[in-house]
Amino acid sequence: GPIAFLAESTPKRVLRSHFHECDQFQIIALGGGTLAKHKLAFGGIHFSRAFTPYGPITNGDQGVGFITLRNKRDPGAGAQFVPELSEKLKAVKNRDPWQVTEMPTFKALSGGEISNVVPFEEMKDDRGLAGYAVTVKAGAKVAAPAPSADGQYIIVTKGSLIHEGQEKEGLSVIWVGGDEKPFELQAGARGLEIVALNFPREQGG
Repeated sequence: GPIAFLAESTPKRVLRSHFHECDQFQIIALGGGTLAKHKLAFGGIHFSRAFTPYGPITNGDQGVGFITLRNKRDPGAGAQFVPELSEKLKAVKNRDPWQVTEMPTFKALSGGEISNVVPFEEMKDDRGLAGYAVTVKAGAKVAAPAPSADGQYIIVTKGSLIHEGQEKEGLSVIWVGGDEKPFELQAGARGLEIVALNFPREQGG
């Protein structure tokens, strides 16, 4: 089933390039730094396909914290480093490595709008990968973007979400299965901003 966890590391630490055996999203929850040539800052999102090496990750002065989001368990033994395991990668049939890093763009509400949705520009592919930045007016109720067949994570990034009578603030994480209807977003008194992240179909699917 789906797995989400927070991983924190210390200032100036360098994590060498590595890969996992499953698709995953990572959202910056704390601190910052760089991932290869990309700057990492709060709210930034990285997606990597299974068997795609990424890194190195160089932490900034405050360290860095990622929320890692997977729709299933990583069948490998956690982080697998290159170049030590480069031969393993070469042996993977039909491997299609790809990764992308993107900062969501939230759009201010205007006129009589109660919500708006801004699709991610780079984080998309022909297998259904998609990301959305959603803004909801205080107290309003709207449906989130529909999940893909392989599931969706919703992360509260600003304001609060009312769910089952409880107020959920950032960085609350919600899983929506591929067979579920779109999740209802009810904004709290300060309004709401969320990102919705749709997993692509598995390679070969």
